[in-house]
Amino acid sequence: MRVPNYINDRIVTPEGKLVEEWQVVISQLLEELQINFSNEGLVPPSQSVGNIAIIADGAKSGTLIFDEANNQLLVRLNDGTFHPIMTS
Repeated sequence: MRVPNYINDRIVTPEGKLVEEWQVVISQLLEELQINFSNEGLVPPSQSVGNIAIIADGAKSGTLIFDEANNQLLVRLNDGTFHPIMTS
């Protein structure tokens, strides 16, 4: 999920209208929330097997992704690799 950066500047015009920069920030934030959340909760991003190996290097421990090829939810652990989350 790409959360837009905070803009440390005026939020509204002297007339009380939202400034253009903040309109963009709020629009981007709402779009990302709609993409990544549903009525059922958080939706982890789907990735191909090739992308998972690339993402593992820069991801933080605890990152969740969905392996679309193997239909598995994965979590990145402190060893730097993604591991399947087992369910019964």
